[in-house]
Amino acid sequence: MRKLIGLFLLLAPPESWAFNKDFTLVNDKAPLEFKLMFESMKNSLKDNQEQVRLIVLAQQINKGLAPLKKDQSFVLLKSEVYKTLLEWPHPPTQFQVGSHTLQRINTHLATGRAVYNPFSIWVLEALAADLEKFEKEGLLAMTQAQRANLTGDKAQQHYKMQRVLKFTRGWIEQADTLSAKDFNALTDKLAWRTLERVKETAMLFRRHSSKAIADTQSNTFNIPEQGMPKKSPGAGETKPDEAPKGMAEQAADEKKAAEATMQKINTDGATLPAEELSGAIDRLQEDVPPSGGTAPSPIPPTKSVPSDSEPIRPTPPVDVSSEPLQ
Repeated sequence: MRKLIGLFLLLAPPESWAFNKDFTLVNDKAPLEFKLMFESMKNSLKDNQEQVRLIVLAQQINKGLAPLKKDQSFVLLKSEVYKTLLEWPHPPTQFQVGSHTLQRINTHLATGRAVYNPFSIWVLEALAADLEKFEKEGLLAMTQAQRANLTGDKAQQHYKMQRVLKFTRGWIEQADTLSAKDFNALTDKLAWRTLERVKETAMLFRRHSSKAIADTQSNTFNIPEQGMPKKSPGAGETKPDEAPKGMAEQAADEKKAAEATMQKINTDGATLPAEELSGAIDRLQEDVPPSGGTAPSPIPPTKSVPSDSEPIRPTPPVDVSSEPLQ
């Protein structure tokens, strides 16, 4: 294996080494999960075309987030990671989650840690964290009949588990059944879609921000000139982000949306705790369980998440020891 790595390093162009080393997140308050996602993306790029695509996205995000404070960028980046994760359009499934599911995911993590990329490990450990909590409460080992007869606090706990599974069942099924290589391929798609969403939101802010200027030092990414791949004229470029002429009403709606989102992220992001997926979902759905303590039937995570997501427990080696929100 060492010989193969050495051969790869010898064959790779020296400028690509410098580029990957210097192409970094420079926002010191960028959330950990976003950092893991970005580093995993850099290491998974298949060719120069994907590298150019990543550069262009980084340039657009730099422009769009420039008017925001670092804490605001922090919350926005976290929010888009979780919303994209929880909104992922898995096919409808009736996959049954039980104690054996948690055991297999933990086995996959133990045996495949060298193969999983950091972002995949983060997703897997976030899923396992919630399942471990439900396992301790004895819910995963129960039969459907036992769960249907729960009352009181146990019924409330079961309801919470069903609500979490509504958004995560598809990811749990993939974590249980996919190989490490295929799961990495899935989280790569998740990462690209997350960056696209960040770019879309960032450019919306820039379009309607009175503080937006052409040149700014408030960057999210450092994009080095040395080693940057060449691209043909027009490749990877986008049209100027200006509101179409004659569509004042649409522009006004976009401005209202941007202002509303700014109000939501106008928070000291450095004080936000790390949470498990259940904590993030608690922020997404503040619904109340039906009267009588009866938990709803499981629903596959195919619907959109209506609002902002919150952080979940990061992957080691970072030590978080935070408690999930109730």
